[in-house]
Amino acid sequence: MVILYDFFYLLYVLLYLPYAFLKGKWHGGFNQRLGAFPQEFAEKFRDGRTIWVHAVSVGEVQAVESLLGDLQNRFANHRVVVSTVTGAGHDLAKTKLGNAVEVVFAPLDFSFCVRKFIRVLNPRLYVVAETELWPNLFAALRRKKVPIVLINGRISPRALGRYRLIRPLLKPVLDCVNLFLVQSTREARRYIALGALENKVVAVGNLKFDDITPPNALRAPDAGFSATDWVWVAGSTHPGEEDIVLTVFMRLRNEFPQLRLVLAPRHRERTEEVCELVRRSGLGVVRYSQLNGRKTEAGDVLVVDTIGHLRSLYSLAKIVFVGKSLAVGGGHNVIEPAVFGKPIIVGSRTENFRDAMDVLREANAVIEVKDGEELASQAERLLRNPGELERLGVAAQKAVERERGARKRTLEMIAQFLR
Repeated sequence: MVILYDFFYLLYVLLYLPYAFLKGKWHGGFNQRLGAFPQEFAEKFRDGRTIWVHAVSVGEVQAVESLLGDLQNRFANHRVVVSTVTGAGHDLAKTKLGNAVEVVFAPLDFSFCVRKFIRVLNPRLYVVAETELWPNLFAALRRKKVPIVLINGRISPRALGRYRLIRPLLKPVLDCVNLFLVQSTREARRYIALGALENKVVAVGNLKFDDITPPNALRAPDAGFSATDWVWVAGSTHPGEEDIVLTVFMRLRNEFPQLRLVLAPRHRERTEEVCELVRRSGLGVVRYSQLNGRKTEAGDVLVVDTIGHLRSLYSLAKIVFVGKSLAVGGGHNVIEPAVFGKPIIVGSRTENFRDAMDVLREANAVIEVKDGEELASQAERLLRNPGELERLGVAAQKAVERERGARKRTLEMIAQFLR
């Protein structure tokens, strides 16, 4: 079975590599993903007191950031290693976590790679965020009797359909996991439907509701704005959405000349493409990385080309649009602007964040639109109505407050494997 999986995984890797080069997703660390570490690196882990936490990309790194601090405080005699897959996730982990943890690229899921990783890191516990299921890695950890805990678990409806097609192959992978800590009872039912044992699945809540950045984390001048500017932040946008947002922005600016736009494409490698779209619309472009105290003018659009700053920029917003919900489906994290008490508009395609959206819908704290015309009309309505802006923001913030507690529950469940 291992040889067969290695063969199919090799085919996948060979097909993916040209795509990664063409899309600008290629990054360093390939040797590390094969299990190549210097001897002095391996020496650090010989005591067997390593907690290995896997967070595939930016969203997962942000979700586990505070939990990692809790683990280090409670188990100070252990070392924490964080593995990522994407270059953006790796960069953010290095920036956010600094020298507090070791940050590495995750192994390719070949049997020989995962064996090398386990031999080097010598983990006492493996913690994986959300929906990362790696057959060879999980099987190798189980053979070494290393407990596996899946945290903040979720399965999107789209992924659920795919997983059901391979349920007989998925069941042995799920059997390797000691504990599934999932975001809601709905997610718990999905894991059980795919073959996870019911007594291993616990609904503890969504870690992202606990991952709170203090309000007013960024001052307006730091982002090139004045105190009188109205900032519209369009966060985590995908292809097709920037065109819509720019069209709406130019329409709104006729009525609200103090309105300023922040565009934050989800993938940093699209920065130049987005800047060119802005230029073609007749507006000026300022890149966030090149601000250096510069003030953005009325005709400028601030394009975020850095990792980890969108959350702080949300704190400056008068109104927010969260992307991957109009031109592309799936949605992105609506909790981040909600913690700052911001009025949030999203498209109608937010299925990957259904639980968070349900919380905001129940609190009447989010506006959903089906196209650019509705986005324009709803944004215009809100900007004309300060009372509704405030009501939406307060409702969103209170909804987040009510959902807190997942981090503490997750820590207690993990602790049983480290005592």
